Amino acid sequence: MTLIKHELRQGRLSLTIWTAAVGTLLVICIFLFPEMKGQMEGVNDMFASMGSFTEAFGMDRLNFGTLIGFYAVECGNVLGLGGAFFASLCAAGMLSKEEKDRTAEFLLTHPVSRRRIVTGKLLAVFVQIIVMNVIVYVISVGSIAAVGEEIPWKELNLFHLAYFLLQLELAGICIGISAFMKKGSAGAGLGIAAMMYFLNLVANITEAAEFLKYITPFGYCEGADIVADAVAALEKFSPPIITIDMGTATTIGVISQGRNYEGGLLLPGVNVSLEALSRRAAQLPDISLQHPKSLIGKTTEDCMRSGIVYGTAGMLDGIIDRIREEFPGQEVSVVATGGNAPVIVRYCRNPIMYDKFLLMDGLWTIYQKNR
Repeated sequence: MTLIKHELRQGRLSLTIWTAAVGTLLVICIFLFPEMKGQMEGVNDMFASMGSFTEAFGMDRLNFGTLIGFYAVECGNVLGLGGAFFASLCAAGMLSKEEKDRTAEFLLTHPVSRRRIVTGKLLAVFVQIIVMNVIVYVISVGSIAAVGEEIPWKELNLFHLAYFLLQLELAGICIGISAFMKKGSAGAGLGIAAMMYFLNLVANITEAAEFLKYITPFGYCEGADIVADAVAALEKFSPPIITIDMGTATTIGVISQGRNYEGGLLLPGVNVSLEALSRRAAQLPDISLQHPKSLIGKTTEDCMRSGIVYGTAGMLDGIIDRIREEFPGQEVSVVATGGNAPVIVRYCRNPIMYDKFLLMDGLWTIYQKNR
């Protein structure tokens, strides 16, 4: 606890500056929305004609005339980049600074183990990220209320949760790197965050680079996907509805009987899990996602395919059953989309409708409603 308090005291200035910067930019963006709302028809047309630039930032898939569309793009970029830079900078120097300042030997003379030191520093990073996100979330909610807009609680909560998970992942990567560096860790941390951000932009621009979404955590924070899937599902199916988008991440959304987006769950995508299994286990090969020959595999490759397919199907069944318990006495529709859905859905025990074009249909519906 002493070590955690010490790290928090050392990092409080950085925490204050970054929180103030991100919070101030969010306030400015939100307070600009009422002034810009009446001009958004022209802005939407302008963004729609900007080609790859529009696709890179997801601006072709959201309506800037709505608060959630404006927030997902403008505030999402502020929170995404600002939060990512802070988390990376905070974590990157957590271990390397002991070598840089020549205090590692002094630290280890105390009656604490290396494990406790590393754990304490990890917890200090985690606490700082939590503090920044809580303050920024309160600022966002307060600003939306101050401009007189209705607060989209479910979407807002899901966006902020996605960016919080993004920051934790980047912090984990950077603190691992800091263990091997004496100097330049801050630059390396900021560089990693920036690289991950631009990899996601490239993946959004061209289908040939879509594999990059398996690398960058920014690929999990696409607000446009969350909004569009919900709109399409409401047009085609009777609520309550569970939507399952199986792409880079597996995104599960829940729409209530009152046609409100209640929130959802974010999980690692099937390919992401499969690649992590191959990379982290030295003796396991890289394999493609295919239908398993049987439940019980006979070879290493068959066992891996069976585990990832039946395991994911069983996980989805369990989540669907638990969500249905939240809607007693109601018939809940379940629809799946995304590149991995055709392989997984057939092994689920719950009836799940597959809609290949759910996302595109949602985008078309949004376009038609805002012409």
